Amino acid sequence: MTIWRNLNIGTKVLTALLPLILLSIALVSSISILIAQRELEEQAFNKLIATREIKATQIENYFSQIRHQIETFSENHMVISAMKDFAAAFKTIFEERNLTPEAEAALQTRVGEYYQGNFLPKLADNSQITPHFTDYFPNEESTQILQDLYIANNPNQLGSKHKLARASDNSRYSDHHARYHPVLRNFLKKIRLLRHFSN
Repeated sequence: MTIWRNLNIGTKVLTALLPLILLSIALVSSISILIAQRELEEQAFNKLIATREIKATQIENYFSQIRHQIETFSENHMVISAMKDFAAAFKTIFEERNLTPEAEAALQTRVGEYYQGNFLPKLADNSQITPHFTDYFPNEESTQILQDLYIANNPNQLGSKHKLARASDNSRYSDHHARYHPVLRNFLKKIRLLRHFSN
């Protein structure tokens, strides 16, 4: 206490106010830090919202573009003819092939092996569920025949099956496929190219 009495009034006032000054500085600094932190969080949040809105618009535009392309494509007379020809040929392929029971069993085996060895493992890799053979294997004979011709017996690797323009049989379906497939494949290639450059 003697030291306190010996101090002049200015020093006593300064000593008394110093804790208040330090407390005020600490308080103002803390408030400033909190305000700055909130502003940074708000800026980051606003950037996320803006990014979300931009992505949503891009996705909407992408699907709108696809819808317009499909609408335009569906109005094309060649596409309309192709759909009619494929539908008619699909209905007759089973009778055209005139498979023996042994040949039909061999065909089902090839398609089944393709599903189990290629399709289902690839599907499982890209899915959150375990795909089951019976859920995917086609029941209709015409579908099995076409999947044997254009998928299971297709010499092209998985991911390049679309390159086969004509299967090895002489069916009406394969005639139509040879006629229309190159044009349709070229159209899809151009759409992919347009999408690539529009993104």
